[in-house]
Amino acid sequence: MPPVVFPFMPDGGAGMVERYGYRTDIIGKETEQRIKLRQLPTGGMEFTANLIGRERLLAQRLLERHQADEWAVPLWQYATKLAEDLPGTGEFDIYCDPDPDAHGYGFSWLPFADAAGAGQPVLLWRSPDYYLLVDTYFQEITPGPVAHIASVDAITKAFSAGDLVIPARRGRLPQLFSNSRASIDTGSQPLSFRFGNIDPLGFYNFEPGASISSPETHDGFDVLEVRVGVPSRSEPLDDQLSREFSLLDGQLGKLDTFDRVVAPSRLLDWHWVCTDRYEAALLREFVDMRRGRAVPVWVSSLSSDLELAAAVSMGSTTFAIVDGADYANNLWPSTGARRHLEFRLADGTVRRRKVTEVNAGDGTITLDEAIDIDLPADALISFLRLCRLEDDEIEIQWYGPAAAESRFKLRELPAEAPL
Repeated sequence: MPPVVFPFMPDGGAGMVERYGYRTDIIGKETEQRIKLRQLPTGGMEFTANLIGRERLLAQRLLERHQADEWAVPLWQYATKLAEDLPGTGEFDIYCDPDPDAHGYGFSWLPFADAAGAGQPVLLWRSPDYYLLVDTYFQEITPGPVAHIASVDAITKAFSAGDLVIPARRGRLPQLFSNSRASIDTGSQPLSFRFGNIDPLGFYNFEPGASISSPETHDGFDVLEVRVGVPSRSEPLDDQLSREFSLLDGQLGKLDTFDRVVAPSRLLDWHWVCTDRYEAALLREFVDMRRGRAVPVWVSSLSSDLELAAAVSMGSTTFAIVDGADYANNLWPSTGARRHLEFRLADGTVRRRKVTEVNAGDGTITLDEAIDIDLPADALISFLRLCRLEDDEIEIQWYGPAAAESRFKLRELPAEAPL
């Protein structure tokens, strides 16, 4: 039985929430063992459809009859348009607008592939009354005047250039959902679909094993670079500092503590804003590279954590910092969590180094590798924090085909930062 289509367009004002992620089992506290439980990501989609008159009745009947069946869920945020007419006389080829984005890539990162490299369902759509779901097996995603999708079955309905071509995912509804009626013939229908395995390559225009972001690395781990995932400054960046220790209180007035860890851990808020589908692909690739919570990444604090005592010349490995003794006594001991630094200049130049020695007497630090640029006295020096995602799955809030955002948390792993 083919999947059932829910053909009603979501409320654009409320947007859509796309869920995407993996599954990880974590054993231990300070030094974790992270076990990958899922090779391919799964996800889901939430949206609300505002329905009036006949559409409300059709949707209600569709949901009552097919709630437990498999659904083909249109990914409206990735919709594109037919580039030429389809007469509906048995064609197998669909040509659609590649809709190149500002980065010069064709097909705008439309997710038409599945886990086997074959095609996902594609919805040809003109209205809730006129549409056709077809299975596909080929996508030609090279930039050009049109993009090509090959259908498994002959297309038997006529469609015109400008009608929508929408990738779809196979999904399931929960056992319980509700609707809201504003009057006798108007209402809204919130829905939450859960998807099965999703092929990450279905979202990217690149060969298996390649990367669209080509992340830089530092001391064995990828770096979340500002050019890829710059946090929004529309609101404060909040950090939560936590430390595991026991408070010993015998209720006789004397208090003591038993420290269980060598360093506190931070929980970082991250607000990732996407202004087109390419940037949404970068966000999704970041989750793929992390395999949910499994793989750590360096994250810059993007704050002024250390201050140079004077400008530093190219080729230097040792230089003085302000309050070097304080850094040596409070942040240097025990772990490598505060030994990794990012140097950032006003023109965007970035260098990353590890501190190998601190002289508490004169406030000098020694780096593992010479700095190959001149550092002005006002260069921004930020700590690099080794982090993992706090949750296996992220939510992407879509406001249209070219605007999305995601808020998620990163958990610092201070005991795992290389010494």
